[in-house]
Amino acid sequence: MAPGSRDDDTKKILDACKGESFVNLRDEALIRLYCNTGARLSEVGNLLLTDLDLNTE
Repeated sequence: MAPGSRDDDTKKILDACKGESFVNLRDEALIRLYCNTGARLSEVGNLLLTDLDLNTE
């Protein structure tokens, strides 16, 4: 894979999520979570609100 091509693909996916609706914002947040943390679908899909610590990020 060429350098930067992963970033280009991610940008295209994020561009497809642009919008102000709940679905657009949710999708963008999920894509960013996967990209920024390297988490797996099953790890993110099984998260509960109580699993998140918004005080310490």
